[in-house]
Amino acid sequence: MSRKLLIVYLGGGVDAHALMTPRRGTNRSAYLAARGSLAQADQPAYALNADWHWHPAMSELTALYRQGRVAVVMNTGPLVVPTTRAQYEKRSVPLPQALSSHSDQNRTWQIGDASDTTGDSGWVGRMMAALPESLRGGSFSPMTSTAGPQPALVAPGLRALGLGPEGVTPRHASYIASDVVQMMEGVMRRSGSLTHPLARAFGEAQQRSADNSVVVEAALETVTDDTPYTSLPELKTVARLFKSDAVSGRSRAVHFAVQGGYDSHSNQNEILALKLAELDAGIGAFWRSARALGIQDEVSMLIYSEFGRSLVPNNSGTDHGWGGHALLIGPVLGGLHGKAPDLRLTGPDMVESRGLMLPSTPTEHLLVEVARWMGVPTSSMTKVFPNLNAFPISSGLGGLLGGKPQSSLKLYS
Repeated sequence: MSRKLLIVYLGGGVDAHALMTPRRGTNRSAYLAARGSLAQADQPAYALNADWHWHPAMSELTALYRQGRVAVVMNTGPLVVPTTRAQYEKRSVPLPQALSSHSDQNRTWQIGDASDTTGDSGWVGRMMAALPESLRGGSFSPMTSTAGPQPALVAPGLRALGLGPEGVTPRHASYIASDVVQMMEGVMRRSGSLTHPLARAFGEAQQRSADNSVVVEAALETVTDDTPYTSLPELKTVARLFKSDAVSGRSRAVHFAVQGGYDSHSNQNEILALKLAELDAGIGAFWRSARALGIQDEVSMLIYSEFGRSLVPNNSGTDHGWGGHALLIGPVLGGLHGKAPDLRLTGPDMVESRGLMLPSTPTEHLLVEVARWMGVPTSSMTKVFPNLNAFPISSGLGGLLGGKPQSSLKLYS
């Protein structure tokens, strides 16, 4: 079966405690005591179960969850090794670098290895490279982005393809590759010669882009989708692109999209109500497109942010955190997975006085689920995730995408 992955990165650090809020017991008491004016009332209409509810802006996500189409991986984030609160406080184990930095934590997620973020490849690129060529073939790249170049999509020998929100970005009609080469030669004062390596490389890149534009435009023209989108309209292009793979021959494909604006240091309740409503509308429209196009069982959506935020507010906002919740939507084992966090500020899952969640599920265990579903064999997983030996697959989540759980889902004590 054809399998496609849509990654939606929520830039800025979405507040996990607003995305999912405790409803009862010790966690509810701890949440109310720490949150102050940012605390949300219980939302039975948006309940996941007796213990947790979604943000009330997430009506589409609530419906998908109740259909069994959403798996929540709770309290996930980058780790170098399994880490306890005591080890964190004593700094007795290595920790991810620059935990409060947007750019560093974004890169850490995209590289897929918190132990070494200096590498020149990302986890998606390595995943695609680890697939048999028969699965990643097609008339254009198996990796696309409507968010510009992304570290996750880099791998030796593979090129990602950049798209605009509606598909191919318009090009200057009068340019062809040989014209560009000659222009570059003139700039370099080498007129009459087409051998300068920089000019030739530039010209070849222009030619590849022109060739890809023709192929992608032709593929998109084979698919019509009348689904209305009130936000994230680029996701309609992704749905059409995935559907067109029946023509373009891509058996495996990944698309990277970004919704930013989650850095809520002030006015958090207002900001999140707006941003999560936009996200929710885009999620709902995309899955209506997928159903209309008949690809709903071929596509999985991964939604994550570079970090969560502090449980304790900063006046009307929150500070940068660490662990957060990630979502997998599609042909999944629906429900809550991983280890639910203990929100007591003095408990084992919180560090710092501001209340930062110490991840209990390493990002490797979340991303391995995606790689396994895409077709990467277990024997190749350490090539895709170089630090995986610190977190054995046997203690992981075990088949969230298209499978059944293989373990109790508690990663380690």
